[in-house]
Amino acid sequence: MRTLRNVVVILLSLVFVLGGLAEGKVKLVYTNNVTDVTANVEEQLIQLFMEENPDIEVEFRNAPISAEQLLLWAAAGMCPDVFMIHSHTFNELMGKGLLTPLDGFVQDDAEVDLEDIFPEGLEEFTYEGVLYGIPYEY
Repeated sequence: MRTLRNVVVILLSLVFVLGGLAEGKVKLVYTNNVTDVTANVEEQLIQLFMEENPDIEVEFRNAPISAEQLLLWAAAGMCPDVFMIHSHTFNELMGKGLLTPLDGFVQDDAEVDLEDIFPEGLEEFTYEGVLYGIPYEY
């Protein structure tokens, strides 16, 4: 559970860079492709997060994610700020420039300790020494 919390902290901290430090409420779009049961759990976790962080609004989209879909969303100005992917799609997404380096976010957050995550999981989301994703199912 601590790893899940760390993942949420890192991913949601992207709001302040990708969305800017706007006055008022920051809106974050989070996309994952899950079953209805898992979607219900994720919606409950999002509600808890928003209660603890009233300046952040999270919109959850339960939708299939692929490089092609992300490119379509990006072209339409609807790309999610945070999305879940499998490690086997990492290289394709890197090749299309659809991922943001996370090293700065990790370094700036005292609550995040990458030592809590299996190194093999981190390696799957690292390219040329730069971290682009956080494993959540290790």
